Amino acid sequence: MLESGEVRQEVSVGPDLRIEHVRRFRRDAPWWEVSLDDFDDASGQQMPRRLRLSAPAEKIQVDLQLKERVWGKPTSPAAFHLTPPQGVKVVEVE
Repeated sequence: MLESGEVRQEVSVGPDLRIEHVRRFRRDAPWWEVSLDDFDDASGQQMPRRLRLSAPAEKIQVDLQLKERVWGKPTSPAAFHLTPPQGVKVVEVE
């Protein structure tokens, strides 16, 4: 368990007050960071089309680019179904 003060977060906003970058540190070491850019306001909200996530200690790096966006319609649950890569052991957790 982390003590108070061992976790610190930095948030960077652009001139239009959009969140562009969030970094979290654990014991002053980088824990994870997220960058948001290429914003689209077609829905009436500032929606980032590009998201970059990095967790250096876990060697995780994700670069997500949204290409097709549909506003005002429910999302199919199948859109979030992920099939694990072949040969990867799946462990169920509660």
